[in-house]
Amino acid sequence: MLVLNKVIMLHIFGYKIYCKNLILFVIIFSVIIFSSFFSIKIKYKITQNPENSVIEEYLGKQQTLFKLQYHNCARTKSVTIHLPNILDLDKDLRRRAQSYEFYNFDPEKLGGKNFNEELSHPPNLFFIETYDHIKLNVRQACAVESGSMVSGRQAFVLFVKERINICFEEMTTLFNLEKVPLFLYVDPKEFTNGTVIENIWKKDKISGNVNKNIQTSDLLRILTVYRYGGWYSDLDTVTVNSTDYINWNMLCNTGGGHLGNANFGFKANSVYLKLYLEACAARYDNKTAWNGLGPLLMSEVFHNMSRVKHIKPEFYKYANLEVADWPRFFPMKPGEAKLEFTPHNDSFWQDRLAEAQVIHFYNILTKNERASDGHLLYDYVGKRYCPRTYSIRGNLDLAKENKVPQKRTLGGKSG
Repeated sequence: MLVLNKVIMLHIFGYKIYCKNLILFVIIFSVIIFSSFFSIKIKYKITQNPENSVIEEYLGKQQTLFKLQYHNCARTKSVTIHLPNILDLDKDLRRRAQSYEFYNFDPEKLGGKNFNEELSHPPNLFFIETYDHIKLNVRQACAVESGSMVSGRQAFVLFVKERINICFEEMTTLFNLEKVPLFLYVDPKEFTNGTVIENIWKKDKISGNVNKNIQTSDLLRILTVYRYGGWYSDLDTVTVNSTDYINWNMLCNTGGGHLGNANFGFKANSVYLKLYLEACAARYDNKTAWNGLGPLLMSEVFHNMSRVKHIKPEFYKYANLEVADWPRFFPMKPGEAKLEFTPHNDSFWQDRLAEAQVIHFYNILTKNERASDGHLLYDYVGKRYCPRTYSIRGNLDLAKENKVPQKRTLGGKSG
């Protein structure tokens, strides 16, 4: 009996040890699994947050070339540098778009709504100059300066000319910013090759159109964002607040019943942009009006995709995008373009820009507006958001555009 009791006690004791070991094993195993999962999540975020090494490499080469060539401006006043082709960065920009596809999406920015993480796009900011210019004018330079310094994004400035003149103050100012834009060359025919809109150039539909420069810009801005993802802004805008947190698909209501194409952001390979490009390819010819590819067509594609008749500032499930209300990107509606060149005190402008992130200046309507008493909208925002460009000449006055480059130091000050 005594032996039996000992045997029973040993079994009970062994069972207790077994249970303790099992519990300990489960705890250790759970900790390992949790740690592994946590490590994977951390690793995922790190690997999905690109270090922009290729972009930084091109920026470094650009700045080195600028510094090597700039001293010649004192002698010749016309020093041009060769721009890298955007297609040289094609693979890297596409990879950049993919790496941001599921990263850094914050639905809290849209009031906590649970939107699809696939909406995320990289913090690119594209500007495009489609006239045969080798420099930017003062207002365009303000757009790039404010975009580079305020948006929180990496700015890319695309020229259809392969070389730009670095001696003008506007250009020197941009090369001396703390956050320098990357200047690139884009050949429209080469860039559109293999895309749904390639025949607009291959069949030379565009060269006979009197609005070819405007329409080249309309087409390239869509294709560039479709290809690489990110944000596009016109060169007659001023960025007054960050936009880098907007990493979902977004169009902007102009306040006039249409969606504008002066500011928009999308992930690469967006279905909406694909449909827009297909619509352009189907209807474009050498008689297409100057506004034939702009807000009217953007609105038409949106209506067809979203299944709604009236545009409201909200998220549209079927179109997989948000429509931003006009005070954010068109604080002065198209019909109020002249207001931007009417003197007002700072309090007035501050109130009008209370919700603004980007301001559109409607250059096609206001390019001849010049008189300033120091209280126009360009005065208000120029001093605050593009101060270096604004210092070149008051009111960012196109009438006083330099005919001859001015001598400036590498620090960006007049010599």
